[in-house]
Amino acid sequence: MSQEEQDQPKRTEAVSRNVVESGDSLPVVENLEQEIDEVVDVDLIKEVARWKSAKLLRTKFRVGCVEADTLFDSGSSVNLVADSFVLKHKLKTRTIENGPTFRTADGRYHRCEKVLDLARIRASCYSDTLTNIFVLLGDCPFDLVLGKPWFDEKNPQIDWPNNLITLQHDGKTIAFRADYHDQKHLKKNGLISAVEMEAELSSGNIVHFCVIKPIPENLNLNLLHK
Repeated sequence: MSQEEQDQPKRTEAVSRNVVESGDSLPVVENLEQEIDEVVDVDLIKEVARWKSAKLLRTKFRVGCVEADTLFDSGSSVNLVADSFVLKHKLKTRTIENGPTFRTADGRYHRCEKVLDLARIRASCYSDTLTNIFVLLGDCPFDLVLGKPWFDEKNPQIDWPNNLITLQHDGKTIAFRADYHDQKHLKKNGLISAVEMEAELSSGNIVHFCVIKPIPENLNLNLLHK
């Protein structure tokens, strides 16, 4: 699975429609290291160059009071939160011994040493509680990964062509439309050099830029209108 790391998706508004019910939250498991296989495959990113064209099921959630770039990933065996996100927002975690080792799609292994027992998540009218969220060390382009436990509990319907996820929750139908930027749009953030611009244009990417010309303070501005 692949995605350009610098892309920052817009916030997704969840759509609410009246319908049926939802499942309960997962229970907290004390001995998590005994419940998980020794090596857990996490179907996350590959090298940056390989995930430019992917349109992943990603959106924005709030974890507590902070915004989290979130990936819906049925290929991930567990729910995950990035260690950098935990440290940045000082989320309370619990240390575990003999935690599982995660093997990410780039082939690297990361031993899990911490778990987030509880997290309140929400997006517009969707509000829920996650438990047993493993803290993923290493380089992760997402703050939160909703893996197979979340999919097993919610059992959502996925409209793959339209990147639409629909689920039943608290007597309502909640619909998430995944956000992503078109693959031919250059990454946001920062300036690029003429060499980088040429490379992007040669690859068929779209580059938006503006030219700013300084004007001397003593210049008669009326001249600009002639």
